[in-house]
This record gives sequence, C-alpha cells and structure tokens, in this order.
Amino acid sequence: MTSNPVRPMASAALIGALAAGVPAVVVGTLAVGMAGLLGALTGLTVSVAFLSISLVIARFTLTADPNVMMAAAMGSFVAKLVLFFLALLFVQSLGWFDHIDRLTFGITAGVVALAFTTGEAIGHSRTRRLVWGTPEGSRR
Repeated sequence: MTSNPVRPMASAALIGALAAGVPAVVVGTLAVGMAGLLGALTGLTVSVAFLSISLVIARFTLTADPNVMMAAAMGSFVAKLVLFFLALLFVQSLGWFDHIDRLTFGITAGVVALAFTTGEAIGHSRTRRLVWGTPEGSRR
C-alpha cells in the first residue's frame, strides 16, 4: 500500500492525459499543420496545468480535517475557473490565438481534461484506500 495515495492518482492522470494528448497533437498537426500543432500543444498544456491544481490541493490537505479539505477543494475549483479565464485573456492579449487553430485547441483541451479525470479516478480506485478519512484504528 502506498503511503501517499495522491501519487498513483497523479501518475494515472498524467498517463491518461498523455494517452489522449499525443494523438491529438499528431491529428491536429496532420489535419491543420503548424497551427494545429500549436493549438493541440496549448490545449494539452493548459488542461494538464489547471487540472493538476486539484491534485496539489489534495496532497496538502491529505491529513486535514474533512471540512478544511472540502473548503480547499471548493476554493481550488473557483481558483481554477478564475485562473483559466485570466490565462486565456492573457494568451489572447499576446496574440497567441492568432497563430493557433482554436478548434484544435478546444477539442484537445476537452479530450485531455476527460482523459486526465478518468485517469485520476482509475488511479484512485487502484489505491484501494480512502484518500481522505479517519486514521486507521480510530473510531467515530
């Protein structure tokens, strides 16, 4: 049994993201060219970066009170939405979206997000242990 149950979740999530992202990069490049390559790479990077925030929060709140963990999870969700919006505005202000294929970006970001979340769930189920809960041997 692993001492840190977040690690298998993170590795399975990354494997899932790469399993979906690499073919998306190849297809985007073949279908659209350089703009498709840049769009797919941007979608892959943005999705992995922002979805990883939840795993980082889970790692830091692993032994915290469940109420603290829930507040951190909700806070990270709101933070991800705000940061994603701000990141897109920043990237747009740089003119990056003029050089990438937006459709490839959107499809890749969506597919990678789904694969990342699926991998995270599979990684969690393989730990066969609750990530958050009461310590072993204690009763409630």
